Parts: sequence; structure tokens; C-alpha cells
Amino acid sequence: MVDLVKSGSERIDKIVGGGIPRGSIILVEESNEELSSFPSGYLSLKFLYEGLKSGETGILVLSEHLPSWYMSHASSIGMDLRPHKSRGLLRIVDAFTSLSGSANDQQEAQENIMVKSPSYGSEFSSKLLDLYSQLEDRLSTTRTVMDSLSISIYMMGFSEIWKMLLKIIAQSGRTGHTGLLILFPQMHEPKEVAALERIVDGIIEFRGERVRSSVEYSLRVKKMRGTDYSMETIRYFKTGESMTFE
Repeated sequence: MVDLVKSGSERIDKIVGGGIPRGSIILVEESNEELSSFPSGYLSLKFLYEGLKSGETGILVLSEHLPSWYMSHASSIGMDLRPHKSRGLLRIVDAFTSLSGSANDQQEAQENIMVKSPSYGSEFSSKLLDLYSQLEDRLSTTRTVMDSLSISIYMMGFSEIWKMLLKIIAQSGRTGHTGLLILFPQMHEPKEVAALERIVDGIIEFRGERVRSSVEYSLRVKKMRGTDYSMETIRYFKTGESMTFE
């Protein structure tokens, strides 16, 4: 019987077949530029927060946001990560601060695992894999969110990220570690997207299609190994900083 991890959203759990199989690595795709990063970021945050509330460990890999901004944003929408970080349940790999030249880089470096040269892919890869090794004994209850995989590829190169992902996928299958990786397909060559889709365990796709003067939002599961997932396209609506399903 497949051990399923709850995503934090009952509706999405139902769509994917009851939950996300433990030990799987999932792409969360946003396939239309109209959509921005709202749904993938919201789902990934819910997924991470759900695990932390249950006492699981979490790894948050940021290449698109300052950790301080991400933590404040999460708190503002009712998902305060700071207590879990203080308890040592949440570790942050920061691949954004040094690239952005933030004035807060010393504070961020003290509080997080800093990648000092984000354009040098091997440093990013080694620090993330070292963190997995440190948590080896608890990886059966660890969740990772990478926000975003696309920016990491842009900064560090597809080849370096590809090699790292192969190692993460192999380790996840062995330990039960589960991860969501945010991907913007339009940022990459079709052959790169196809390669990523081939090696991951699942794909959740968000779409936004302009109809007249508005945008219609939908999601579908393109792939989910180990579950009887729905192939139906589900419409949803943005309600402030949340999502409401049809």
C-alpha cells in the first residue's frame, strides 16, 4: 500500500489520488505567463507548513525570494514558519541573497545556509546534498520545497541541476523524503522540460488562460506514480491570498 503525504489541501489531495506518495519528487508547473507564481507558491507553502505542523522536518530552497520576505509573507497568510525554524525543524538554503546584493545579507547568512556564489552550481548542489546527509536519520519525515527550480537552473545551469536532481531522486526513493519543485516551463527549452518531466515522480500543472478581459485558472495532474489520480481539469478561483476550487 502506498504511503501518502497530505498536501495541506483536501481538494488537491483528492485530485492526486489521496495525497502525494511519500518518497516522490513532484514538479509543480505554471504553464502560462499570465499566471505569475501565485498557485505554485501557495501550494508549495501549504505542503511545507502541513509537514511542519505534524512535527516533520522541512527544507526550503530559495533562489527567487529573500528568506526574510518569504517568512513574513507566510506569516501574513496564516502559515507562520518562524516557530518551526526556531525549533530546528525548518532549514533554509538561501541561493538568492548574495545574488541580489541585499543589505541584509549578513543577517540572512547567520540565520540560513548561504550559497555565496549562486552562479557556481557545484556549491549550491553540495550544500543542499550535505544538508540531506545531516538529516539522514529523519529524512523519512522530511519535506522539501524549491522555489524555484527554474531560477536555480537559470543561475546554475541545467547540467549541474540535472546531476543534483538525479541524486535527490535516488535518495528520496530510499528514505521516503518528499519534495515539490516549482517550474516555469516557458523559461526552458522544450527538451529540458521533457527531460525533467521524465525523471520526476509526478507533475501538477497550473494554467491561466485569458478569456476576453479575464483569466480563467485551472489545474490538472499530468503524472503521479503510485496513485489513482484524476485526469480531470479542475477550475479554481483566486480569493485574496488563497484558492477556491469549483
